[in-house]
Amino acid sequence: IASCLVGSEMCIRDSATAGLPAECDAYLSKVSACMDKLGASNPAAASFKQQLDAAKTQWATISDKTQLAAQCKQSADLFAQSATQMGCP
Repeated sequence: IASCLVGSEMCIRDSATAGLPAECDAYLSKVSACMDKLGASNPAAASFKQQLDAAKTQWATISDKTQLAAQCKQSADLFAQSATQMGCP
């Protein structure tokens, strides 16, 4: 925690995703890699990042992690189609 007091965005992000199912972690990793590739100046990437941040906030309130895992898997599958169109592998 002491290293997080520096204000690292990574520490903040990681604490927001603690306790998420593996499917959600995989989805977040896939989306983050694509957004990093597109760059922060890309309007689509900026918009998607905002949506992703909102989703993570909502995920924190879901008590049924089994249902959440299924939602993340579905989101990952849908994102895979969009990622190809955006130029991400």
